[in-house]
Amino acid sequence: MSFCGSRDGSLSVRHGVLKNKCFVDVLNIIPHAVMIVISVVIILVWRKSILGQLKAKTWVHFKCHSLRWIVTLTLTFVIALDIVEGFISDFIDPDSVNYHILIPPCISFISTVLSLVLYHNIEMWNSPRFLLMLALYWTSSCGLKLLKAFTLYQSEIQTVHLRLWTCWIQVALYASLVVIEIVVLLLQRYACYKKCRKVHPAPGLEKTRYYATYANFLSRVTFSWMNEILVEGFKAPLTIEQLGALPQEEKTVTNYKKFFNAFEVEKQLAEKKNQLPSLHRIYLRAFWPYIVLGGICRLFGDLLAFVGPWCIESIVNFAYSALNSNGTVKLPQAPSLPNATFYMIQNGDNVTVDVTETGVPHKEYFVTVTDFLNNGYALCGVLFMSTLLQHTLLQNHHYFVIREGIRLRSAVQAMVYSKALSLSSLVLTSSKTTMGQIINHMSMDANFLMMHLFFIHYIWATPLQVVICICLMYFKLGISAVLGGLLIVLSAPVQIVVGRSMSNMQKKCMQHADARVKKCNEMVQGIKVIKLLAWETFIAQGISESRKRELKAVMMNAIFKSLFTFIGTAAPILATFLTFVLYPVLENQPLTAGKALSTLALFNIMAVPLVLFSLCTSTMIMANISAKRLVPYLLAPEVEGLQGSQGHVDSIKTDADESLHGDEPEESGVLLQPMGVKDKFDALNASLCSLNSHMSPRHSRQNSSSSLGLLDLTAEHHVNPGVPRRHSAISLSVGSDHHQRRRHHSNVSIEETQYDDLPYALEITDGSFSWDLEKREPMLKNIQLKIPHGKLVMVVGTVGSGKSSLVCSMLGEMLKVAGKVTWCRNSNIALVAQKPWLLNTTLKDNILFGSPYSWKRYQKVIECCALQPDIDSLPAADGTEIGEKGVNLSGGQKQRVCIARALYSSADIIVMDDPFSALDAHVGRHVFEEVVLKKLLQRKKTVILVTHQLQYLNYAHSVVVMKEGEIECQGKLSELKRLHPEIYNNWRKALKEAKNAEARKDSETLQEDHEDLMTMRQISTTSNLSEVSSSSSSEDKLNQEANGKVLEVPMTTDAKKPADVVLDQPKSVLIEKTDEKIIEHDQSSPSGKLIKKEHREVGSVSWRVYRSYLASCGPLLVTLSLLLMVVNQALLVSTNIWVSHWASDSTMFVNNRPPNSTEGFDNSRYIHVYVTLSVCAVMVTLVSGFVFHFTGVVGAKTLHHDLLHRVMNVPMRFFDTNPSGRVINRFSSDLSNIDQKIPGTWESFLRCLFATFGAIIVNCIGTPYFIIAAVGVAFLYVLLERLYIATARELQRLDSVTKSPVFSHFSETLSGLQTIRAYKAQSRFQQTAITSIDTNVLPFLFNQTANRWLGVRLDYFGAILVLVSAVTSLLAGLAGKIDPAYVGLCIAYALMVSNYLNWIVRNKSELEMMMNAVERVEEYKKLDIETTPAADSSTKVSGWPSEGSIEFCDVSLRYDTNQDPVVHGVSFKIEPGEKVGICGRTGSGKSSLTLSMFRMLDISSGEILIDGRNICHVALPELRSKLAIIPQDPILFTGTIRYNLDPTSEIEDSKLWMALESVQLRDTIEALPEKLDAHVSEGGENFSIGQKQLFCLARAFLRENKVLVLDEATASIDLETDNKLQKVIGTVFKDRTVITIAHRISTIMKYDRVMTMEHGQLKEFDTPSRLLKDEDSLFARLVKHSYK
Repeated sequence: MSFCGSRDGSLSVRHGVLKNKCFVDVLNIIPHAVMIVISVVIILVWRKSILGQLKAKTWVHFKCHSLRWIVTLTLTFVIALDIVEGFISDFIDPDSVNYHILIPPCISFISTVLSLVLYHNIEMWNSPRFLLMLALYWTSSCGLKLLKAFTLYQSEIQTVHLRLWTCWIQVALYASLVVIEIVVLLLQRYACYKKCRKVHPAPGLEKTRYYATYANFLSRVTFSWMNEILVEGFKAPLTIEQLGALPQEEKTVTNYKKFFNAFEVEKQLAEKKNQLPSLHRIYLRAFWPYIVLGGICRLFGDLLAFVGPWCIESIVNFAYSALNSNGTVKLPQAPSLPNATFYMIQNGDNVTVDVTETGVPHKEYFVTVTDFLNNGYALCGVLFMSTLLQHTLLQNHHYFVIREGIRLRSAVQAMVYSKALSLSSLVLTSSKTTMGQIINHMSMDANFLMMHLFFIHYIWATPLQVVICICLMYFKLGISAVLGGLLIVLSAPVQIVVGRSMSNMQKKCMQHADARVKKCNEMVQGIKVIKLLAWETFIAQGISESRKRELKAVMMNAIFKSLFTFIGTAAPILATFLTFVLYPVLENQPLTAGKALSTLALFNIMAVPLVLFSLCTSTMIMANISAKRLVPYLLAPEVEGLQGSQGHVDSIKTDADESLHGDEPEESGVLLQPMGVKDKFDALNASLCSLNSHMSPRHSRQNSSSSLGLLDLTAEHHVNPGVPRRHSAISLSVGSDHHQRRRHHSNVSIEETQYDDLPYALEITDGSFSWDLEKREPMLKNIQLKIPHGKLVMVVGTVGSGKSSLVCSMLGEMLKVAGKVTWCRNSNIALVAQKPWLLNTTLKDNILFGSPYSWKRYQKVIECCALQPDIDSLPAADGTEIGEKGVNLSGGQKQRVCIARALYSSADIIVMDDPFSALDAHVGRHVFEEVVLKKLLQRKKTVILVTHQLQYLNYAHSVVVMKEGEIECQGKLSELKRLHPEIYNNWRKALKEAKNAEARKDSETLQEDHEDLMTMRQISTTSNLSEVSSSSSSEDKLNQEANGKVLEVPMTTDAKKPADVVLDQPKSVLIEKTDEKIIEHDQSSPSGKLIKKEHREVGSVSWRVYRSYLASCGPLLVTLSLLLMVVNQALLVSTNIWVSHWASDSTMFVNNRPPNSTEGFDNSRYIHVYVTLSVCAVMVTLVSGFVFHFTGVVGAKTLHHDLLHRVMNVPMRFFDTNPSGRVINRFSSDLSNIDQKIPGTWESFLRCLFATFGAIIVNCIGTPYFIIAAVGVAFLYVLLERLYIATARELQRLDSVTKSPVFSHFSETLSGLQTIRAYKAQSRFQQTAITSIDTNVLPFLFNQTANRWLGVRLDYFGAILVLVSAVTSLLAGLAGKIDPAYVGLCIAYALMVSNYLNWIVRNKSELEMMMNAVERVEEYKKLDIETTPAADSSTKVSGWPSEGSIEFCDVSLRYDTNQDPVVHGVSFKIEPGEKVGICGRTGSGKSSLTLSMFRMLDISSGEILIDGRNICHVALPELRSKLAIIPQDPILFTGTIRYNLDPTSEIEDSKLWMALESVQLRDTIEALPEKLDAHVSEGGENFSIGQKQLFCLARAFLRENKVLVLDEATASIDLETDNKLQKVIGTVFKDRTVITIAHRISTIMKYDRVMTMEHGQLKEFDTPSRLLKDEDSLFARLVKHSYK
């Protein structure tokens, strides 16, 4: 035995060297052996070096990277085939072992693999010169392989032989690699050129851990680059920081650009055709490249699926052939021709035999291609390789479409948000588009479009697979197979009918879900009012009614889903049944095993896509609905905007410090620092040190006509066509050419305000404006208004006269029916809305609002707005986080923060919509003087002030009087007095009444106050000047001072006037408003964080969650569902086993039948059993689907009921510390998952699990050896599953947690659109939104990629199982232990196991992710609810309270059980029918005191008695229903006016009209067409705030309770109406106890007694007259400082 074999002449070169195949094979070893040695040395040496040990990621991809990998991997596969062919050929040769046939391809295989390893390291090292070595290797290998081919031709080998094919394929592949090396050299010039082109790593590689784009080809297709993240997730729960940043190509901005550009193109094309744009064409236009690539992978993957049925038939035939053969070889007599070649058969393999001159056969044996493919064991290998390649392609198809789907979702969400920023207010107020619907556009619609893209290729792939299957079955079973296939085809129309019904039901489901979520949102937003009014039952009943309608639609939708899935599942079963029953009849031939089992495998191929096709169709239907919902929204009218105004525009950059356009910002743009950024530049501080600094850049103008989008985030902002805009940005540089600075004689730096040729800041000519998009009926008519520069213009009028509408018309928020609105081109606008709007961020950031921080300017603003005492009382000063909608600030504090925001902005024009209604009289006076008079008007700022505070009219340059939507009169106050004396006299009367009741100022009091203030000033200045002098060198010290510890000495701005001294007032002087909440100092949160971080579970979902869900579904229904599924799977397996038994008996009959016999096979016995099993399987499938979905609906119903009941009854503190978006998320996305996703996922998981058990049982019956492989794979499967689930679970939770900020920010934006647009802060809010979306995309993208990582490995495990099943069952069949037909059945089931394993883990992980929704609901179900401590004592007392006496006995109050009291030891008694006023500064405990009567706070000690009854022993519904309160923040609910006044519908209409008449609303309501049944839009937006307060007053009148609490109930009402209402209150509530917190001193001056609170303690409680006599009393000081 030698290397060249033992035959004679094996070493002979007598006929030439090239004819000696052994010599040529040795030559072919040389380049491969050299490559192995060199590559190993290079890799080892480099890795041991310093550079090799660096962990820095410097991956680069050279040109033709993927092509090189594909060619090299193909070469590896061909070489492996060459090895197999060599072993088979050598095995056939009985004479010797030919090592020269086996060793060269083995060495070649190793060297080719090492070449890939070396190439990967070359890219990692970024050392392209090593590629020269690879080029030399490929060239030498190609040349020697050509020599090998020539040698084979010298041996007269034929084209039918496999070895010749493998040789030439290798030559072609080596040549391709040589070409690739040449191309890389020419393109990259890494050698042989003077100037090499360096390849740099991709930007952002160091920041990201999503390496999909940067990893090598093999790592990408197998997702091996995910290993690091998965291992980390297995070791410890992942955090969002561990995931790194998103790659640039995955970021929202990148994908939004694509989508936006495609949208614009499609919109233009649609306009030409007079059609609506198609959203489907838009996303296909934007993301088509990778969608097409995914389709190519899908096509070849599906085609490879048909290799399995062909292999099954061939293997079964091979087994039958082997059993019928004795396995001997008969060599025929060799012909006497010299060197002749002939063919002999040995066990089915062809060999080529060279014959010597003596006729003795010897030499080489070559396997032909045909016989190689007919060999059972070779077919097992082919089946294994095709399965590997098929699933690799399919998994990459899934990855491509999923990634594009995620990109589409983020682009749609950004598009929806961008549209919302420019959406017309009319769209929101018209009730056609609600906030809930817009939020659904971002959540549900974007998700449905994403899911549609996941399944987009099933639309064409499924019909293609069905057609190919029918064609293949026709060639096997003839017309009977066609009939079976037609049954599947005919099931398509039935699916379409069911799909349309499902589409209609899905629409209804979404509509009902929108309605329910809208009510839930209203419930969360108005929960305080609901609790105070004891309306929980009515609100919950309304939500429950919506839920009932939704569940009916969900149930019907579930029925249609069950039918749809049933058709997809039952159609292949019935088709198989029809084919096998008709085949013996129509073809008159017995059903053989090979044909039957391959046909069964084909029907199995059809079953999987048909089931998924149902999901694809339903997803497509929902996506189509979403697309139709989105297009009208994206085309909805946009706000008209401000013509000529500049606004505050900022640019945003991406994480890579690149502008969204990819270029540097234009000169006219400026990058503003984010909110709260520390100012490190002294020059910037110097330029902004004075509040007098005014920025009026002079930039070039240009027009644009595109709607505002994320593409417009640098210097430009586009508006609707026809409205000219310009580049508008703020230049912040000191010494900029855009500024002309001048020095005042007071040495205060002042910047000039530049105005264009427009003589007015604002001019409205012939203006008519409407709130109705369709009817265009003017709400404001004949508006002629001119606002002069630098003056104060005040707008007054009664409630509902159109004051706020006038402001909206100025800002472009209303529909302009006629006329023209023109702003000064250089003007910056700031808005102080009537309803204060704050961000869920720090107080400091709310004031800065994106402007750069200047400490001096900031301190002046704080002082002017009297915010310093409030800041000092906060846990973290101005770094305290403000809760959602400012829940931890009082109404006055919120309004003053909004005023501070406007003042800090340095705007030219400040629009203020009744901001002083929320302030106490003295605080309002202070803010008016310091802000409006001194800091704005003296700086020549234009102020437009809407107000009910008539006492300020003397300061107005012009007064605009509104009445019934028109300007009744306007002009100077003196002119109005002369021209309209009746109006002036009404004002004088109202003011006189207020002034008579309020303080009388005298010189003595002023002098006393002045001395007090100077004393405070000296103390403050002395104690802080040293801090100022020592702070300039330390940034940290400066930041500490910026928290409000240093007082700025104001500079003199006018030589004729003294300096404006704004001091830190004594806390006893600055007494503030009404609705304040005591800002508790939470020791556990020293940083001032109010909003709790959302709870996030770690580890696997607890079994308690599963148990809770199953308990919600009902144990009986769950048991029945499982039983039906087990029976269903048993029937399906029995049916297939019976088919194999039938086919086996038929095949044995045919093989054993005599040649001339005409006896036929009796099929009747088999058909009867088969029909029975098939029909039973189909019926059980249908019933089990219905039962399972019904069980899921029952569980969803129970969970929603429990969730709603719990949330409605949790303490108010819960809503203060949890954003509304977080709560709404439970009612929207979480319940959506529970309703529609969890039942289907459970069903799919259990079906796949039982099917896998069935497949394993079938294979184990066939051969016990399969058990060993199954156990091994199961072990690996468990390890893989644990590794995956641990990471996927945390990624899903991160996805859920990061989803809430997206919707919270969106909801916050929608509620403050008017303010955002006025400040022109859209770009900054867009940046925040896209950052939130990117943060949410990151874990979701990792999660989906982890699915693919798992899928490809499970598919490889499945391929191993297929190989083991095929080999072991074939061995058992050849050994005669099992029937060959059963061999085919085992392989068919093993092929299905490959899919089932994947779906089991996928469904399990998805189920656990979906169960996270149940987990989150269960978390809320465990919340503590408001309870009555002494339940036994809460017996309802009829007629209580009958008198209305109130007594506090040493009461201490706190907001939470783990916090300090905010009210300490308060004791007092209020007599029945007594009228009591409460006053005190912010944080003194006024509102806490009144809320405690409703048990909204925790009574830590003492007791509160109402009519002698301890309220702690009264059930909460009874307590709150027996008291009446009118909160400061008026809340109206969607519905009718009648519903808002009387949700029980028990009060007569006459009483309702009487109540409306009492509050001056009867005329307004009677003017509406539907009167009491008129619609109230979401949040009552179709009524003014003053009107909403009047509605709340009407509610109180209707309740007829003995105790009434007025919490600044008339703050937004004009004085005239307020005076009328006070008279009504005095009449209607004459015999009732009234407690009032009021800003207007005239209100409480008329009361019986006044209570003064300070620091949570009761300081004074006496009649107003007595308190005023004591000049040192807190109340007296309050009255003195009410007016100056």
